[in-house]
Amino acid sequence: MMRKQPDEVTITTNTGVALASLALVAVGLGSAWYAFSNVVPATTMRWWGGYVAALIIAFVAVIIAFELTPRSVRRARRRSWRLAGEVLHWGTWLAVQGVIWLLMPWGTEPMQLVTVLFSTGYIAANYVTSIDSPGLARLRVGSVAISLVLATLVHRVTLWPYIAGYLLCFGMVMLMVGNIIDRSIGQLRAARVEAEAARDARTHFMAAASHDLGQPLQAARLFFEQAIGAPDGPRQEVAARNTRIALAAMERLVRQMLDHLRLDQGAVETDLRRFRVADVIAAVAAQFEPLAALGQIDLRAVSGTLDICGDPELVERALGNLVDNALRHSRGARILIGARRHGPRVRIWVIDNGCGIPGGDVGKLFEPFVQGSGDGRPRGGLGIGLSSVRALMTLMQGSSGIDLRWDKGAAFYLELPA
Repeated sequence: MMRKQPDEVTITTNTGVALASLALVAVGLGSAWYAFSNVVPATTMRWWGGYVAALIIAFVAVIIAFELTPRSVRRARRRSWRLAGEVLHWGTWLAVQGVIWLLMPWGTEPMQLVTVLFSTGYIAANYVTSIDSPGLARLRVGSVAISLVLATLVHRVTLWPYIAGYLLCFGMVMLMVGNIIDRSIGQLRAARVEAEAARDARTHFMAAASHDLGQPLQAARLFFEQAIGAPDGPRQEVAARNTRIALAAMERLVRQMLDHLRLDQGAVETDLRRFRVADVIAAVAAQFEPLAALGQIDLRAVSGTLDICGDPELVERALGNLVDNALRHSRGARILIGARRHGPRVRIWVIDNGCGIPGGDVGKLFEPFVQGSGDGRPRGGLGIGLSSVRALMTLMQGSSGIDLRWDKGAAFYLELPA
């Protein structure tokens, strides 16, 4: 079944609201006519009744015109339809004010109580049918409530204490209803903004993935062609080595994308156990040594005897993301990988002497699809490496972060129980 487009949903909703408003106006004002027609002076009743009849005809005309207008024209004239709706709302408000000030003085006490009930019903209905313009709706509601209070005093209604108590309770209920409506609308708007942000983030992810995968793939193809056409062994060996580096970079990107998708779906399982930190550090250093050499970056790994509790494979992936991030974005000449005890836990550090992290970027670096501004030059990458690091560490009851005390580059860390 085909889903409705947003504009179609809005149009259908507006039509439903207009029909509901017409039904409420017709039933409410028609009941007022029936109740007061025998006691109100004929001239007053004739003027008020003529106005009500014109208002109902205008309601019907607007609804028919709306339904007969092509959808493309509806969308183009949306502001005009909203203006027409507001005019009808204010027209109904004027009719209700007429009931309170023109008809109510002539009625008996039961009829005056019915007027109060009718007016409070209008207040409740106006709240529901004016969600798109809460400010104007509350102005209409407030003015009707004030009119009720003043009318009971001016007309010297003998049951005014009971009416006042009823209006007080009703006002408190409407305030609570208004707050609920406001929160609901706020939550819906926040959900829409979040959904749009997620959609934009996925679009960015796909665009960045296409771009970043294309670069090493193109480099690998060029290096492979150089290896085939190299005139001598040394040049062929250099081209072959560069081909392997380009393919390794592409493999890392693909693995990073798959890791992100698996983490996003909650499909990553953990195998927590104690292991030697030095083994993971050595494996990551060996993996990224060729890429560091290609960028003329001194990548050093400091071994040690510390043990931690975690999943060795996931720790290696998280640490690899930190090292890859430093190689791509630090623009420094040295990167150090090491581990130190931090109370009852162990921190695995990746420290560089590059451009550092601006203070404004620190709070959002570990969010998905976010990259630091650095020194203003293009960053590249998918923006998912650090967010994957945080998700992996959360799975292992660990944490990750950046030490702001390091001011000669950047110092990222993973922290796990010792």
